[in-house]
Amino acid sequence: MLQELQPNLKKLTAIEFKVLKSRQVGLSISLLDKQDLLDRFDEVLFKITAITGVGLPSTDLLIKFLKEQIIDFLLEFGYEDLTIDEILLAFMINAENNLQTPAGIELQYIENFGKYINVYHLSKIVCNYMAIRNLLDRKIQNQIDGY
Repeated sequence: MLQELQPNLKKLTAIEFKVLKSRQVGLSISLLDKQDLLDRFDEVLFKITAITGVGLPSTDLLIKFLKEQIIDFLLEFGYEDLTIDEILLAFMINAENNLQTPAGIELQYIENFGKYINVYHLSKIVCNYMAIRNLLDRKIQNQIDGY
């Protein structure tokens, strides 16, 4: 995909380029086996903790439920096409603070309100990321269509 867009890549912002790269790494989470996804989310949760500074539950049982709830949310509420790299990128973008989309829309920094990473926090961050991703999709489609 990047090779097909090569002539237009100079028109992409750094964030848009990162989104494209993250989309190409790995499979969409909906294409992963549920157990494989659960296993991979151990690392995802630790990386989110490193990015945000927000803690993880102290018991294995709570971590298990947290992973299950986050994965169910992503798969059932319209985020099943994201890759794991995109989920992590969403948190990195949020950490940047006061970020604007390439279209100039200011994204609100999402602060965690709880003691631990939670579905609500993740949903707000991923929603912001999807705004960037969707604008990029439209930008690429417009380039393909010759606009």
